Amino acid sequence: MKKAVKATLFFLGALILTLFIVQAFSPHAQIPGLQKIVTLPIITILGTGSIQSSLVPVPISANGSVYTLTGNIENYSLDIQCSNIILDGAGHWISSGVMNWNTGINLQANQVKITNLNIQGFNSPLNVTGSNDAITQTYLASQPEYSLEITVHGSNDSFAGNQVVGSFITTTGYDYFTENNITRGGIELYGAYNSVSENVFYSSGVSLWGQTSFNTIMGNTFNLLKADNSSFGISISGRGMESNVIYLNNFAGNVAPVIDVSNPPQAYVGDRFDNGSVGNYWSDYATKSPNGREIATTGIYNTPYPIYGSIMDNYPLTSPSVEKITMQIPNPTPLPSARPVTNNASQIQLLLALAIVAILVVAMVLVLFRRHRRTAS
Repeated sequence: MKKAVKATLFFLGALILTLFIVQAFSPHAQIPGLQKIVTLPIITILGTGSIQSSLVPVPISANGSVYTLTGNIENYSLDIQCSNIILDGAGHWISSGVMNWNTGINLQANQVKITNLNIQGFNSPLNVTGSNDAITQTYLASQPEYSLEITVHGSNDSFAGNQVVGSFITTTGYDYFTENNITRGGIELYGAYNSVSENVFYSSGVSLWGQTSFNTIMGNTFNLLKADNSSFGISISGRGMESNVIYLNNFAGNVAPVIDVSNPPQAYVGDRFDNGSVGNYWSDYATKSPNGREIATTGIYNTPYPIYGSIMDNYPLTSPSVEKITMQIPNPTPLPSARPVTNNASQIQLLLALAIVAILVVAMVLVLFRRHRRTAS
Protein backbone atom coordinates (compact mmCIF):
# COMPACT_ATOMS: atom_id res chain seq x y z
CA MET A 1 0.00 0.00 0.00
CA LYS A 2 2.78 2.42 0.95
CA LYS A 3 4.52 1.75 -2.33
CA ALA A 4 1.33 2.48 -4.26
CA VAL A 5 0.88 5.78 -2.42
CA LYS A 6 4.49 6.74 -3.13
CA ALA A 7 4.05 5.88 -6.81
CA THR A 8 0.91 8.00 -7.05
CA LEU A 9 2.59 10.97 -5.36
CA PHE A 10 5.61 10.62 -7.63
CA PHE A 11 3.38 10.60 -10.70
CA LEU A 12 1.45 13.70 -9.62
CA GLY A 13 4.63 15.57 -8.75
CA ALA A 14 6.19 14.73 -12.11
CA LEU A 15 3.08 15.86 -13.95
CA ILE A 16 2.87 19.20 -12.10
CA LEU A 17 6.59 19.87 -12.57
CA THR A 18 6.41 19.12 -16.27
CA LEU A 19 3.42 21.40 -16.85
CA PHE A 20 5.13 24.19 -14.91
CA ILE A 21 8.28 23.84 -17.03
CA VAL A 22 6.26 23.97 -20.24
CA GLN A 23 4.50 27.19 -19.17
CA ALA A 24 7.61 28.84 -17.79
CA PHE A 25 9.93 28.25 -20.73
CA SER A 26 7.57 28.42 -23.68
CA PRO A 27 6.02 31.88 -24.22
CA HIS A 28 3.49 30.47 -26.64
CA ALA A 29 2.66 27.14 -25.01
CA GLN A 30 -0.98 26.48 -24.28
CA ILE A 31 -2.19 24.07 -21.66
CA PRO A 32 -5.89 23.20 -21.96
CA GLY A 33 -7.96 25.57 -19.78
CA LEU A 34 -5.24 28.25 -19.57
CA GLN A 35 -5.00 31.30 -21.83
CA LYS A 36 -1.60 32.85 -22.35
CA ILE A 37 -1.27 36.65 -22.20
CA VAL A 38 1.63 37.86 -24.32
CA THR A 39 3.71 41.00 -24.82
CA LEU A 40 3.51 42.15 -28.42
CA PRO A 41 6.36 43.72 -30.41
CA ILE A 42 6.37 47.50 -30.86
CA ILE A 43 6.69 49.89 -33.78
CA THR A 44 8.38 53.11 -32.64
CA ILE A 45 8.40 56.55 -34.25
CA LEU A 46 11.61 57.80 -32.69
CA GLY A 47 12.28 61.35 -31.56
CA THR A 48 14.34 61.83 -34.73
CA GLY A 49 11.31 60.97 -36.88
CA SER A 50 12.65 57.64 -38.10
CA ILE A 51 10.64 54.44 -37.70
CA GLN A 52 12.05 51.47 -35.81
CA SER A 53 10.42 48.05 -36.04
CA SER A 54 11.01 44.37 -36.66
CA LEU A 55 8.02 44.44 -39.03
CA VAL A 56 9.13 44.70 -42.67
CA PRO A 57 7.77 46.58 -44.46
CA VAL A 58 6.10 48.90 -41.92
CA PRO A 59 2.76 50.10 -43.38
CA ILE A 60 3.44 53.73 -42.47
CA SER A 61 4.58 56.33 -45.00
CA ALA A 62 6.27 59.55 -43.88
CA ASN A 63 5.95 62.80 -45.80
CA GLY A 64 7.58 65.53 -43.77
CA SER A 65 5.72 65.73 -40.46
CA VAL A 66 2.75 63.66 -41.70
CA TYR A 67 2.78 59.90 -41.07
CA THR A 68 0.05 57.95 -42.89
CA LEU A 69 -0.94 54.33 -42.45
CA THR A 70 -0.92 52.50 -45.78
CA GLY A 71 -2.46 49.32 -44.37
CA ASN A 72 -3.62 47.64 -41.18
CA ILE A 73 -1.16 46.87 -38.37
CA GLU A 74 -1.97 43.65 -36.51
CA ASN A 75 -0.37 42.30 -33.33
CA TYR A 76 2.03 45.24 -33.04
CA SER A 77 1.56 48.28 -30.85
CA LEU A 78 2.80 51.79 -31.65
CA ASP A 79 4.99 54.12 -29.58
CA ILE A 80 5.21 57.78 -30.64
CA GLN A 81 8.25 59.64 -29.31
CA CYS A 82 8.44 62.34 -31.99
CA SER A 83 6.76 65.71 -31.33
CA ASN A 84 5.02 68.04 -33.80
CA ILE A 85 3.73 65.35 -36.16
CA ILE A 86 0.40 64.12 -37.52
CA LEU A 87 -0.54 60.43 -37.56
CA ASP A 88 -3.27 59.87 -40.15
CA GLY A 89 -4.76 56.39 -39.90
CA ALA A 90 -6.49 56.76 -43.30
CA GLY A 91 -9.27 54.55 -41.91
CA HIS A 92 -6.94 51.63 -41.14
CA TRP A 93 -6.65 49.51 -37.96
CA ILE A 94 -4.03 49.09 -35.30
CA SER A 95 -5.36 45.94 -33.68
CA SER A 96 -4.65 42.67 -31.97
CA GLY A 97 -6.59 39.43 -31.91
CA VAL A 98 -4.58 37.91 -29.05
CA MET A 99 -4.62 38.56 -25.31
CA ASN A 100 -1.78 40.97 -24.59
CA TRP A 101 -0.29 43.44 -22.09
CA ASN A 102 0.30 46.20 -24.64
CA THR A 103 -1.10 49.68 -25.13
CA GLY A 104 -2.37 50.19 -28.68
CA ILE A 105 -0.74 53.61 -29.01
CA ASN A 106 1.61 55.00 -26.38
CA LEU A 107 1.89 58.74 -27.10
CA GLN A 108 4.85 60.22 -25.22
CA ALA A 109 5.44 63.33 -27.36
CA ASN A 110 3.98 66.85 -27.55
CA GLN A 111 1.80 68.54 -30.17
CA VAL A 112 0.90 65.30 -31.94
CA LYS A 113 -2.40 64.86 -33.78
CA ILE A 114 -3.88 61.37 -34.25
CA THR A 115 -6.84 61.16 -36.61
CA ASN A 116 -8.97 58.81 -38.72
CA LEU A 117 -7.76 55.63 -37.02
CA ASN A 118 -9.29 52.47 -35.51
CA ILE A 119 -7.70 50.91 -32.41
CA GLN A 120 -8.90 47.67 -30.85
CA GLY A 121 -7.81 44.56 -28.97
CA PHE A 122 -5.14 45.85 -26.58
CA ASN A 123 -4.80 45.87 -22.80
CA SER A 124 -5.31 49.64 -23.14
CA PRO A 125 -6.25 51.30 -26.45
CA LEU A 126 -4.39 54.57 -25.81
CA ASN A 127 -2.02 56.22 -23.32
CA VAL A 128 -1.20 59.93 -23.65
CA THR A 129 1.53 61.45 -21.48
CA GLY A 130 2.50 64.37 -23.73
CA SER A 131 0.99 67.86 -23.80
CA ASN A 132 -1.00 69.76 -26.44
CA ASP A 133 -1.87 66.52 -28.24
CA ALA A 134 -5.11 65.98 -30.17
CA ILE A 135 -7.02 62.73 -30.73
CA THR A 136 -9.86 63.09 -33.24
CA GLN A 137 -12.15 60.98 -35.45
CA THR A 138 -10.74 57.79 -33.97
CA TYR A 139 -12.50 54.56 -32.97
CA LEU A 140 -11.18 53.04 -29.73
CA ALA A 141 -12.56 49.78 -28.39
CA SER A 142 -11.81 47.09 -25.88
CA GLN A 143 -12.50 43.42 -26.42
CA PRO A 144 -16.25 42.73 -25.99
CA GLU A 145 -15.86 41.02 -22.62
CA TYR A 146 -13.63 43.67 -21.03
CA SER A 147 -13.86 47.29 -19.89
CA LEU A 148 -10.44 48.86 -20.23
CA GLU A 149 -8.82 52.24 -19.66
CA ILE A 150 -7.71 55.05 -21.92
CA THR A 151 -5.31 57.37 -20.07
CA VAL A 152 -4.88 61.05 -20.92
CA HIS A 153 -2.32 62.22 -18.38
CA GLY A 154 -0.65 65.14 -20.15
CA SER A 155 -2.03 68.68 -20.15
CA ASN A 156 -3.94 70.77 -22.69
CA ASP A 157 -4.75 67.60 -24.61
CA SER A 158 -7.85 67.47 -26.79
CA PHE A 159 -10.00 64.34 -27.21
CA ALA A 160 -12.68 65.27 -29.72
CA GLY A 161 -15.06 63.61 -32.16
CA ASN A 162 -14.12 60.04 -31.28
CA GLN A 163 -16.12 56.86 -30.74
CA VAL A 164 -15.22 54.88 -27.61
CA VAL A 165 -16.59 51.41 -26.83
CA GLY A 166 -15.95 49.58 -23.58
CA SER A 167 -13.27 51.89 -22.19
CA PHE A 168 -13.07 54.48 -19.41
CA ILE A 169 -11.03 57.60 -20.14
CA THR A 170 -9.02 58.89 -17.17
CA THR A 171 -7.45 62.33 -16.95
CA THR A 172 -5.36 64.18 -14.38
CA GLY A 173 -6.26 67.72 -15.43
CA TYR A 174 -6.27 70.58 -17.94
CA ASP A 175 -7.72 68.49 -20.78
CA TYR A 176 -10.67 68.86 -23.17
CA PHE A 177 -13.23 66.20 -24.10
CA THR A 178 -15.86 67.19 -26.62
CA GLU A 179 -18.25 65.69 -29.20
CA ASN A 180 -17.35 62.09 -28.38
CA ASN A 181 -19.73 59.12 -28.48
CA ILE A 182 -19.01 56.81 -25.53
CA THR A 183 -20.67 53.40 -25.06
CA ARG A 184 -20.01 51.02 -22.12
CA GLY A 185 -17.49 53.45 -20.72
CA GLY A 186 -17.15 56.97 -19.39
CA ILE A 187 -14.79 59.77 -18.39
CA GLU A 188 -13.07 59.74 -14.99
CA LEU A 189 -11.76 63.09 -13.71
CA TYR A 190 -8.96 62.97 -11.13
CA GLY A 191 -7.53 66.47 -11.61
CA ALA A 192 -8.66 70.04 -12.13
CA TYR A 193 -9.69 72.39 -14.93
CA ASN A 194 -11.01 69.77 -17.34
CA SER A 195 -13.76 70.54 -19.83
CA VAL A 196 -16.29 67.82 -20.72
CA SER A 197 -18.76 69.14 -23.27
CA GLU A 198 -21.22 68.01 -25.95
CA ASN A 199 -20.51 64.29 -25.55
CA VAL A 200 -23.10 61.51 -25.75
CA PHE A 201 -22.82 58.77 -23.12
CA TYR A 202 -24.59 55.41 -23.11
CA SER A 203 -24.86 53.61 -19.75
CA SER A 204 -22.08 55.37 -17.80
CA GLY A 205 -21.10 59.02 -17.67
CA VAL A 206 -18.63 61.27 -15.82
CA SER A 207 -16.96 60.31 -12.53
CA LEU A 208 -15.46 62.90 -10.18
CA TRP A 209 -12.77 61.40 -7.94
CA GLY A 210 -10.76 62.63 -4.98
CA GLN A 211 -10.25 66.38 -4.81
CA THR A 212 -10.99 67.07 -8.46
CA SER A 213 -12.05 70.72 -8.77
CA PHE A 214 -12.86 73.55 -11.19
CA ASN A 215 -14.14 71.19 -13.89
CA THR A 216 -16.88 72.16 -16.33
CA ILE A 217 -19.39 69.50 -17.45
CA MET A 218 -21.69 71.14 -19.98
CA GLY A 219 -23.99 70.21 -22.86
CA ASN A 220 -23.66 66.43 -22.57
CA THR A 221 -26.38 63.81 -23.02
CA PHE A 222 -26.47 60.89 -20.59
CA ASN A 223 -28.55 57.94 -21.77
CA LEU A 224 -29.05 55.88 -18.63
CA LEU A 225 -29.92 52.31 -19.53
CA LYS A 226 -29.38 49.98 -16.55
CA ALA A 227 -31.15 50.01 -13.20
CA ASP A 228 -27.98 49.68 -11.10
CA ASN A 229 -24.85 51.65 -10.20
CA SER A 230 -23.18 50.66 -13.47
CA SER A 231 -25.47 53.16 -15.18
CA PHE A 232 -25.16 56.77 -14.04
CA GLY A 233 -24.84 60.30 -15.31
CA ILE A 234 -22.53 61.83 -12.71
CA SER A 235 -20.70 59.76 -10.08
CA ILE A 236 -19.01 61.51 -7.17
CA SER A 237 -16.44 60.01 -4.83
CA GLY A 238 -14.06 62.00 -2.64
CA ARG A 239 -13.55 64.91 -0.29
CA GLY A 240 -12.51 68.50 -0.82
CA MET A 241 -14.07 68.99 -4.26
CA GLU A 242 -14.50 72.62 -5.20
CA SER A 243 -16.33 74.55 -7.91
CA ASN A 244 -17.25 71.78 -10.36
CA VAL A 245 -20.00 73.29 -12.53
CA ILE A 246 -22.53 70.96 -14.20
CA TYR A 247 -25.17 72.55 -16.46
CA LEU A 248 -27.04 72.33 -19.80
CA ASN A 249 -26.80 68.51 -19.68
CA ASN A 250 -29.57 66.06 -20.56
CA PHE A 251 -30.16 63.24 -18.09
CA ALA A 252 -32.43 60.72 -19.82
CA GLY A 253 -33.67 57.32 -18.72
CA ASN A 254 -34.80 57.85 -15.12
CA VAL A 255 -31.93 55.74 -13.79
CA ALA A 256 -29.43 57.14 -11.24
CA PRO A 257 -28.69 60.50 -12.86
CA VAL A 258 -26.35 61.37 -9.98
CA ILE A 259 -24.82 58.95 -7.49
CA ASP A 260 -22.45 59.43 -4.55
CA VAL A 261 -20.19 56.46 -3.97
CA SER A 262 -18.19 58.18 -1.22
CA ASN A 263 -18.08 56.51 2.17
CA PRO A 264 -19.64 58.29 3.95
CA PRO A 265 -21.50 60.36 1.31
CA GLN A 266 -20.01 63.83 0.89
CA ALA A 267 -23.25 65.59 -0.13
CA TYR A 268 -21.52 67.00 -3.25
CA VAL A 269 -19.93 69.80 -1.27
CA GLY A 270 -18.55 72.39 -3.68
CA ASP A 271 -20.33 71.08 -6.78
CA ARG A 272 -22.95 73.16 -8.57
CA PHE A 273 -25.65 71.74 -10.82
CA ASP A 274 -26.43 75.06 -12.51
CA ASN A 275 -24.38 78.08 -13.54
CA GLY A 276 -26.55 80.62 -11.73
CA SER A 277 -29.08 81.04 -14.53
CA VAL A 278 -29.60 77.67 -16.26
CA GLY A 279 -29.41 74.10 -15.03
CA ASN A 280 -29.94 70.67 -16.58
CA TYR A 281 -32.76 68.64 -18.08
CA TRP A 282 -33.89 65.74 -15.86
CA SER A 283 -36.26 63.21 -17.42
CA ASP A 284 -37.57 62.25 -13.96
CA TYR A 285 -38.27 65.85 -12.90
CA ALA A 286 -42.04 65.29 -12.64
CA THR A 287 -41.40 62.49 -10.14
CA LYS A 288 -38.95 64.46 -8.00
CA SER A 289 -40.79 67.81 -8.17
CA PRO A 290 -44.43 67.10 -9.10
CA ASN A 291 -45.56 70.67 -8.39
CA GLY A 292 -43.04 72.32 -10.66
CA ARG A 293 -44.27 74.66 -13.40
CA GLU A 294 -42.50 76.54 -16.16
CA ILE A 295 -41.67 80.17 -15.43
CA ALA A 296 -43.49 82.04 -18.21
CA THR A 297 -41.81 80.83 -21.43
CA THR A 298 -38.27 80.71 -20.06
CA GLY A 299 -37.86 76.94 -20.39
CA ILE A 300 -37.00 76.78 -16.67
CA TYR A 301 -39.08 75.24 -13.89
CA ASN A 302 -40.05 77.29 -10.85
CA THR A 303 -39.14 74.49 -8.43
CA PRO A 304 -35.55 73.22 -8.01
CA TYR A 305 -34.64 69.64 -8.78
CA PRO A 306 -33.33 67.86 -5.63
CA ILE A 307 -29.95 66.19 -6.05
CA TYR A 308 -28.85 65.18 -2.57
CA GLY A 309 -29.73 66.74 0.78
CA SER A 310 -29.57 70.51 0.33
CA ILE A 311 -27.85 70.27 -3.08
CA MET A 312 -30.23 71.35 -5.86
CA ASP A 313 -30.39 72.19 -9.51
CA ASN A 314 -31.97 75.61 -8.99
CA TYR A 315 -32.81 76.20 -12.64
CA PRO A 316 -33.93 72.83 -14.09
CA LEU A 317 -34.82 72.86 -17.78
CA THR A 318 -38.31 71.93 -19.02
CA SER A 319 -36.97 70.25 -22.17
CA PRO A 320 -33.66 68.77 -23.32
CA SER A 321 -30.97 71.19 -24.35
CA VAL A 322 -29.97 70.92 -28.00
CA GLU A 323 -27.64 68.01 -28.70
CA LYS A 324 -24.59 69.60 -30.29
CA ILE A 325 -22.86 66.50 -31.59
CA THR A 326 -21.91 67.46 -35.15
CA MET A 327 -19.58 64.59 -35.99
CA GLN A 328 -20.80 61.02 -36.48
CA ILE A 329 -18.03 58.44 -36.42
CA PRO A 330 -18.90 55.29 -38.41
CA ASN A 331 -19.01 52.09 -36.39
CA PRO A 332 -16.37 49.79 -37.91
CA THR A 333 -16.92 46.06 -38.06
CA PRO A 334 -15.61 44.74 -34.71
CA LEU A 335 -12.62 42.46 -34.79
CA PRO A 336 -12.86 38.89 -33.43
CA SER A 337 -12.57 38.41 -29.69
CA ALA A 338 -9.12 37.79 -28.29
CA ARG A 339 -7.95 34.27 -28.86
CA PRO A 340 -5.18 32.20 -27.31
CA VAL A 341 -1.81 32.28 -29.05
CA THR A 342 -1.05 28.88 -30.52
CA ASN A 343 1.60 27.53 -32.85
CA ASN A 344 3.02 24.20 -33.90
CA ALA A 345 6.07 24.59 -31.69
CA SER A 346 3.96 24.88 -28.56
CA GLN A 347 1.96 21.78 -29.48
CA ILE A 348 5.16 19.79 -30.04
CA GLN A 349 6.54 20.93 -26.69
CA LEU A 350 3.36 19.91 -24.91
CA LEU A 351 3.35 16.46 -26.53
CA LEU A 352 7.03 16.03 -25.63
CA ALA A 353 6.29 16.92 -21.99
CA LEU A 354 3.45 14.42 -21.83
CA ALA A 355 5.68 11.77 -23.38
CA ILE A 356 8.30 12.39 -20.66
CA VAL A 357 5.63 11.95 -17.99
CA ALA A 358 4.48 8.70 -19.62
CA ILE A 359 8.07 7.36 -19.68
CA LEU A 360 8.52 8.24 -15.99
CA VAL A 361 5.30 6.44 -15.09
CA VAL A 362 6.25 3.32 -17.06
CA ALA A 363 9.72 3.32 -15.46
CA MET A 364 8.22 3.56 -11.98
CA VAL A 365 5.79 0.72 -12.69
CA LEU A 366 8.66 -1.49 -13.92
CA VAL A 367 10.77 -0.71 -10.84
CA LEU A 368 7.88 -1.56 -8.50
CA PHE A 369 7.15 -4.74 -10.45
CA ARG A 370 10.78 -5.96 -10.20
CA ARG A 371 10.86 -5.22 -6.46
CA HIS A 372 7.60 -7.12 -6.02
CA ARG A 373 9.04 -10.18 -7.82
CA ARG A 374 12.20 -10.13 -5.69
CA THR A 375 10.15 -9.93 -2.52
CA ALA A 376 7.93 -12.78 -3.68
CA SER A 377 10.93 -15.02 -4.48
